[in-house]
Amino acid sequence: MRPIWAGPLAGILALGLATASQAEVRPSDINRPVGEDGLGPGYGGNQTQWALELVGFFGTGTSAAGRDVDRVSLAPTLRVATPERRNDVEVVWALLSHRQTETDLDLTRQDLFVSNVHVGYHWAWRSLARQLRFGLSLTLPAARLPTDSADAIRLALDAYATQAAMRGWRELWLWTPETLTVAGHFDLYSRQASGLIFGGQIIAGAMQRTSDSPVIEEQNVVVQADLDLAFDVAHGRYLLRAGVVALPITEADDKLQASIEPEARFRLGPVDLVTRLTVPVNKPAGFAFSEGGFWAATIGIANATSQVLPEE
Repeated sequence: MRPIWAGPLAGILALGLATASQAEVRPSDINRPVGEDGLGPGYGGNQTQWALELVGFFGTGTSAAGRDVDRVSLAPTLRVATPERRNDVEVVWALLSHRQTETDLDLTRQDLFVSNVHVGYHWAWRSLARQLRFGLSLTLPAARLPTDSADAIRLALDAYATQAAMRGWRELWLWTPETLTVAGHFDLYSRQASGLIFGGQIIAGAMQRTSDSPVIEEQNVVVQADLDLAFDVAHGRYLLRAGVVALPITEADDKLQASIEPEARFRLGPVDLVTRLTVPVNKPAGFAFSEGGFWAATIGIANATSQVLPEE
C-alpha cells in the first residue's frame, strides 16, 4: 500500500511523525445576472453568496510507522463571497474530524482540528456573458499542531495530509498547518445563450512556515490551474472540472497532482443542493479508487440560484 505522505507533505512526515476557493469562483456558483449597477460576485446580483459543504472520505492506507490503517475524514466547510462595490471578498474556513484505526492493533484515535483561514479580494469585470477577475489572497495559519504527545502530532499530521490528498492537493493552503500563504488569482469565464459555461482559473501562492517545527517545510510554492465546463438548465447546473496542482520547489519526489471533479447543483427553491466528487487521477493521491488511493465526496447547501442566460 502507498503511504499518504508520498506527496507534497513528505517534508512534514519525513521524521516519522505520521500535510483552496482559494475561495474560487465556480461556474456552478454563478447566480443571477448583474444589474444596471454591475455589482455582485460571479454573475450574481448585489448579494452575499454562500455554501456550507460536508466533504468526506473513508478508506485504507499506511501510517508513518508502516502500519495498515483505516481512515474516516469529515470536514464541514464554509464558503462566503460578499460584494464590495464592483469587486468581492471571499472567506473559506473548515472544521475537520479525523479518525484513524490501526487495524492490526485494533487501536483507534480520533480528534477535531481546524483548517487555516482563507481571505481573498478580487477585482472583477463582468457582464452577463463573461467574467474576468484578478485577485490577491491571504491564508492565515489557524491550523496548529498539538504539542502534548507524539501520538497527537502524528494524528494531526495524518488528518491534514488526508484532507490534502483526498482533494487532489486543491486548496493546499487550507491544509498545511502552521503556514502562511500569499497568493495571486486570475479567472476568466464565458456563458452562452445555450446554457454552456466554460472557462478556467489559475492561482499561484508562496507558502511560508510560521513556526520552527521541523516536520513542516519552511518554504514552498503552489500553483493550481483548472479548466471548467458546465451546462445550465432550468433545474440546476452540471459541471466537469479538470485541475492540476504543482509544487515546483518541494523537496518531495512528487511535484504534480491531477484530478477531475464532476459536480451537480440542483435548485430546490430557497436553497440549492450541491454534490461533488473529487477524483485524483495520478500518484501520490490517486488513482482515487485504487488500493491506498484518496477521493472526496461533497454534499452541501448553498444560496439559491436561477437560470438567466445572455441573449443570442
